[in-house]
Amino acid sequence: MSTNTLSLENRTASGKHVAKLRTEGFVPSVVYGGHIDPISTQSPIVETTKVVRSAGKHSPIDITIDGKKKLAIIKSIDIDPVKHHIRHIAFHTIKQNEVVTTQVPITLVGAGESEAEKAGLVVLQAIEHIEIKAKPGNLPEALELSIIDLKTDEDKLTLADITLPEGVEFAELE
Repeated sequence: MSTNTLSLENRTASGKHVAKLRTEGFVPSVVYGGHIDPISTQSPIVETTKVVRSAGKHSPIDITIDGKKKLAIIKSIDIDPVKHHIRHIAFHTIKQNEVVTTQVPITLVGAGESEAEKAGLVVLQAIEHIEIKAKPGNLPEALELSIIDLKTDEDKLTLADITLPEGVEFAELE
């Protein structure tokens, strides 16, 4: 189903020993969810970085641990603030037929083409991500919102202006 695949190995290093693991070119991670205990894992940094850039926190990833395939999404990523390397990832396993809640980016379409922008106005985006609910096969890469119809500084767009793909709905706002 997913075009993103990553092989994970079981990890025995913990605590201060994880720093050595990172210097050897591995990213420590944890896999949790469902009815399983959390599994400490690791993967090579190059492959992991490619998958994270491709999938982000909103696309399913096929992960393999000891020959067992699981479908997962990334719940959290810890990135080194100086070197910008991935320090740790938390994967959450999901099932193909269950609805999951995740964040997806909102992409503005038609930048530079609206009458408001041609008149010198700047379009500001207040919300860049939104939580949605969908089955893994229906999760979109992003939600698109067209700004072409903006004309004056009084015009605005809301979440109601976003056309959701079939099988996708907004998560409940608290």
